[in-house]
Amino acid sequence: MQNFNSKKHIGQNLNEKNLLTFKIKFESFRFFYNFVPTMTTTAKYCLFLLLFATSIFGVKASENHLLVTGTVYEIPDEMSGCDIVVLKNGVPNLYTKSEENGDFSFKLPLGSDYLIEFSREGYITKIININTKGINRSDIQKNYKFEDINVDLFQEVEDLDVSILTKPIAKIVYDVKTGEFSYDIKYNSEIQKKVEKLWAQVYNERVIRDENYSDEMKIADEKFDEKKYLDARSGYVGALGFRPMAKEPKEKIKLIDDLLGKNKKEEIVDETPVIEEVKIEEEIPVKIQHEMAAMDSFDEQTVQRGNKTIHFQTFVIDNKKTVFKKVDNIYGQQYFFINDQITTSFIWNTQLTQIRN
Repeated sequence: MQNFNSKKHIGQNLNEKNLLTFKIKFESFRFFYNFVPTMTTTAKYCLFLLLFATSIFGVKASENHLLVTGTVYEIPDEMSGCDIVVLKNGVPNLYTKSEENGDFSFKLPLGSDYLIEFSREGYITKIININTKGINRSDIQKNYKFEDINVDLFQEVEDLDVSILTKPIAKIVYDVKTGEFSYDIKYNSEIQKKVEKLWAQVYNERVIRDENYSDEMKIADEKFDEKKYLDARSGYVGALGFRPMAKEPKEKIKLIDDLLGKNKKEEIVDETPVIEEVKIEEEIPVKIQHEMAAMDSFDEQTVQRGNKTIHFQTFVIDNKKTVFKKVDNIYGQQYFFINDQITTSFIWNTQLTQIRN
């Protein structure tokens, strides 16, 4: 975890007790400097820096704080790598990321009002407000905890109005009656009423997403069982296009990569062609192929798979293959891939134009 405002933070916490400690240590330094002639000047200054550092950094370790923990999801999957920024007075103060299982934790010094931003590329940012003010000095405990915050991020959807999410989706405040931190029930009830329509739209999008994901996984599993590993791998990558945080397709892709690597090492020839093509018995692909040069080629293919139309454009230049894939579904959604890696439409079209030229 990184502290963006560490110098200011340290300076503001040098209270009278800390200053007294610092003065004592400074006088100790003066004694060593004046009365220990065997010490070199460099050694004396190193001693001074050590005394000075311990007097300051001990402040941060001993200050009262609120420990915040929780998990980030793209329901039903845990989300790793979510960017979490803590803003104090509108200025970034702390930064961390969610772990592999979506968990996060950080400490907030008491006496301030914070905004916590949760974001990831391709997803809508959500904000939580945590106010650590309002605790009487006589009631302050050394440490407080607020645990199990669940944050659900959803993917960006074209024409979906998410302007309400510029406001915090929840507020957490100190409850004088219980002496603990809890949700601001009044605020949270009001904001939930305002976002009901948005949640309904997100739910509908996720139903469609999950159907597409299930279709991709079913076909990929069939290809895997048939030991058509390259076709299976392509299907699992397609499934990740709908649920990027899902663990099962990632595990299957890793397993396939291990199997193909082992087969290659043992010189076992797989029945799947070297150049990957998506072929399913009930599909009738429309294929156009142009030979560009002896070592270079271009292959274009369109495949109908269930409620999706998949377009492939494969370029081989200097023996290097680049595959551009675009997936259109009957709901008007589009997904873009370059060499099995999901990307944006802008990057996809830009690189496609560059390679064509």
